[in-house]
Amino acid sequence: DDAEAVRLYTQAAEQGHAMTQHILALYYYYGEGPLAKDTAEAVRLRRQAADQGHAKAQRELALRCMLGDVAAHDLADAARLFCLAAEQGYAEAQFWLGFLCECGKGTTWDMVEVLRWYQAAAAQHGKGASWALAQLDVLYEKGMREVARYAAASD
Repeated sequence: DDAEAVRLYTQAAEQGHAMTQHILALYYYYGEGPLAKDTAEAVRLRRQAADQGHAKAQRELALRCMLGDVAAHDLADAARLFCLAAEQGYAEAQFWLGFLCECGKGTTWDMVEVLRWYQAAAAQHGKGASWALAQLDVLYEKGMREVARYAAASD
């Protein structure tokens, strides 16, 4: 019964259970079951879970910050949240953090960090790994072109 599930999720969320806060946030975000869509409540619950170190909530909240669903595009908060999830080994967060580092959005441009996070995501062979591998290939090709250009200019 959806109503009973929501009641139990709400009770657990109010007691500070991070996983339940994350799940209930999904219900609110998409208007699932007996709940009407309520983005503000979804963000509140997701932030509570993220503040407790829940990696999926951190990644999801970071995506919402990046897309501007939270209030405004807050790339610095997105980078901070992706970093928290990435440091816990969450491959998709590692990819997105590498992407933000590559673009210099929400964080400083840092190719060492770009490579660090893309390689970490790629090593997991999970979600984000194929994207990370593709980006590493692109970066490698760019680097090889720069080396060739430098060598040609040195001749």
